[in-house]
Amino acid sequence: MEPTLVERLQRAASGRVSHRALQKLSGICVATALAVALLAAPAFAESARSLYNKGRNAEARQSYEAAYEYCKAAYDKDPKNIR
Repeated sequence: MEPTLVERLQRAASGRVSHRALQKLSGICVATALAVALLAAPAFAESARSLYNKGRNAEARQSYEAAYEYCKAAYDKDPKNIR
């Protein structure tokens, strides 16, 4: 039976783990971090128009600080497109 991740980490902390096991564990960690980064990327890739629309919606709700932040982000993303 394959040891769990927690068991592997406990063995690593006690110094009773092989070099190959550490390589495998570090590979798993790197792959997980990469997957998280790739899945989170679309959330940061909003268009200027989308940010502007969110700013208009926030303004309509009288949430002026949020409206400013959204509109500023839209301007920073596309400064030539001024509405």
